[in-house]
Amino acid sequence: MKKQSGIKAVIEPNIGISKKDREISIDILNGILADEFVLLIQTLRYHWNLVGPEFNDYHKLLDGQYRQIFDMIDDVAERVRKVGGISLGAMAEFMKNSQLKEDTGDIPAPREMIRRLLDQHEGLIRSIRDGINKTGEKNRDMGTNNFLCELIEKHEKIAWMLRSLAER
Repeated sequence: MKKQSGIKAVIEPNIGISKKDREISIDILNGILADEFVLLIQTLRYHWNLVGPEFNDYHKLLDGQYRQIFDMIDDVAERVRKVGGISLGAMAEFMKNSQLKEDTGDIPAPREMIRRLLDQHEGLIRSIRDGINKTGEKNRDMGTNNFLCELIEKHEKIAWMLRSLAER
């Protein structure tokens, strides 16, 4: 578990999961938190910079998606705290701990935006699935495991929506 100066858990959780196993869950959750944040920024960037005939429909779609992602970010950060960790909260921390890469190039055409967001969601789904396997089998943190199972379903639905729009 990465320590952050100035912040301490008031009381160590006594929830039937060893400190070592909680630290595994915290690292998994903070990695997902970082990925969620990168995905939020990419979704906002595309939402703000849409142009073309698809503007209205895609703008509404991305508006709903970035709001969902923001809510998921808050939920992940709260889960970190529930198991006794400190949630990441700085841009440098998000960038350092994210497996997803920020899209900093030219603004793509709307259909390419959809494809790129789909790729990001699918990458995040794979990370969450890995976290599900680790929290369920290795450290028996069933609360985090259940949380991740619910989180993956939310991203799978968004990916399905994007996949339905994408032309591959």
